[in-house]
Amino acid sequence: SSGLLLAGVNNKLQLFEWEAGAPRLALRAEHCGHILVLYVQARADFILVGDLMKSITLLQWSAGELTELARDVNANWMTAVAFLDDDTFLGAENALNLFAARKRADAPTEEERGRLEVVCEFHFGEFVNRF
Repeated sequence: SSGLLLAGVNNKLQLFEWEAGAPRLALRAEHCGHILVLYVQARADFILVGDLMKSITLLQWSAGELTELARDVNANWMTAVAFLDDDTFLGAENALNLFAARKRADAPTEEERGRLEVVCEFHFGEFVNRF
């Protein structure tokens, strides 16, 4: 949506809205539980967060709330994140590796749907800092 700003502030992802008629940003929502939010990418109402030590997390902005849809449970020290499509995400980490993870919307249990599945890993051999 227009007029919204996402910001990684220490261990939180915060969503601000520019208030019409007032030169200020108002906090609308936040998501906690990260070590340090370093990277943020948005695609429609989906948000991909790259954390210092906790890999990637997929959030959704809906009905005035930031909701965690899924996360990679591996302990990757992220250096870059990107959307490949609505269900697949690209990550780079500090051991010079790239990986792709996908959302498991078809998984049978809620616990499994909450975990991203790593579908590809590649040792790139170079430090990637931006996609």
